[in-house]
Amino acid sequence: MSDDTRKETTITSAEERRPSGRRFGRKKRRSMHAWHNLLLAAAVYILIASITVLSLAIPDRTFSESENRTLAQAPKLSAASLRSGAFFSDLSSYLQDQLAGRDGWVSARLQEEKLVGRRQAGDVYLGRGNSLLESPVTPDQQKTERSMDMIKAFAEAYPDLHMVMSLVPCAAAVFPEQLPKGAPVRDQLADINTAVGMLEGKVSFVDLYGPLHNDSENQVFYKTDHHWTSRGALDAFRAMEPDLGISGNDSYEYMAVSDTFEGTLSSQTGSHAVKDTIEVFLPEDKELKYYTYYGDSQERVTSLFVSSKLDEKDQYQVFFGGNHPMIEIRTTADTGRNLLLFKDSYANSFVQFLVPHYDRIVMIDPRYYYENVAALINSEGITDVLFLYSMNIFAQDGSLADVLQAAVGSGSTPEAAEPAAETTDAAENAETENAETTDAAENTETESGVES
Repeated sequence: MSDDTRKETTITSAEERRPSGRRFGRKKRRSMHAWHNLLLAAAVYILIASITVLSLAIPDRTFSESENRTLAQAPKLSAASLRSGAFFSDLSSYLQDQLAGRDGWVSARLQEEKLVGRRQAGDVYLGRGNSLLESPVTPDQQKTERSMDMIKAFAEAYPDLHMVMSLVPCAAAVFPEQLPKGAPVRDQLADINTAVGMLEGKVSFVDLYGPLHNDSENQVFYKTDHHWTSRGALDAFRAMEPDLGISGNDSYEYMAVSDTFEGTLSSQTGSHAVKDTIEVFLPEDKELKYYTYYGDSQERVTSLFVSSKLDEKDQYQVFFGGNHPMIEIRTTADTGRNLLLFKDSYANSFVQFLVPHYDRIVMIDPRYYYENVAALINSEGITDVLFLYSMNIFAQDGSLADVLQAAVGSGSTPEAAEPAAETTDAAENAETENAETTDAAENTETESGVES
């Protein structure tokens, strides 16, 4: 065989072998890729199985301290729930809420949102300066109209009562500059103006946007919670003074009671970037005495604050320990004025500024109150009424209309006062009432440890 022939044969053999080598390499890579996918799938299945077993092994929780909400419980199986599909919906909620390590997964989801450039977690915007801003809700038009109609009817049924109303816009509406760029936020200020128009001037209304927005020195909303701060509530109080008929010559001492507050928005998003400070205010008038009576527990204390709540997750509950159906505050202010306050939780930190100006303050949360307000008006000698709600609650809650409708239906007849007369320890005159209040303030041990 010649050298040329040998060389050609060698080259041909190499070329024949080369495609076979590439095919072998591709097969090997496919095999390795298949093993990689198999191992990844196995790891995922093992993780899911482990979480499932762990979730079943751990006792169900009824409340999440981190998220500050009640968790779904195991649904009961029934033919009706199967037909309606409610069982599977409830089961899905139950499995999500009772997932092992849920608090960690919530925080991990937030980090994922940030990594991909999203600036919203559910209904909460991740604002500038690590602030969290609750999204304005879409009003339930039917409930809003009914609430306004009943407020007008209530004002007409009790023309002798001095009535004032205010709706608190959320932080996203007051400070849109703190929102992420291009955030699709509903115009809540327009919603408030629409609601005010329904009043037709029957009740005096105080606009709080300006007083809150123009306070450049103080933080008027918490960064981790949907409520306003005590500083924001004070701005609102000063704005309301003329309409409430308050002189404005009062002064207060304040103190910070916590600098570790992480509120509801922090709980919802899993964001723990900042902590808030909670302040409380006390009248400087040391001669003023008062006590707080809780209708649901029949407890009487000489404070507006419940310091034990500072050891819990929701430290905003330091104001009256949270929401109650009815709370009554009696004072020695001797002004001849008694206030009925229809409210949600925003008012809890607002009331501290009202104390020096009324002999009695009766706080009603219509979401939990089922008694006759007409009887209360008569028995407590109510002279003034204040409606104070956050717009997000007012826009979707219809309980106020239900309570007012019962009051309007009952009217202000003497008969309406009879049921309350049996249970209310009403004072026969201002002198006796002030004496009772002074004695209670001196003798009742305060739960909060904050001297009144």
